[in-house]
Amino acid sequence: MKMHTTLTHQCVTPTCRFYYHTITCLGLSDGTLEPLIDKVYPMEQYIDIWHYLEKPRTQHGKVVITTG
Repeated sequence: MKMHTTLTHQCVTPTCRFYYHTITCLGLSDGTLEPLIDKVYPMEQYIDIWHYLEKPRTQHGKVVITTG
């Protein structure tokens, strides 16, 4: 079962950071966690990205900027 999960928990203890890292890495590697990406833009379109992020959005995925 695939889940779209946003992990925003602030880990303040070493134990918390260890579990957060372990769960995130395992979930991404075995496919149980899947990043929710709204749009992908090349760096050259950074002005378009800025305007897109200023508008109200119905999707709450991440906006990714590619380089290179």
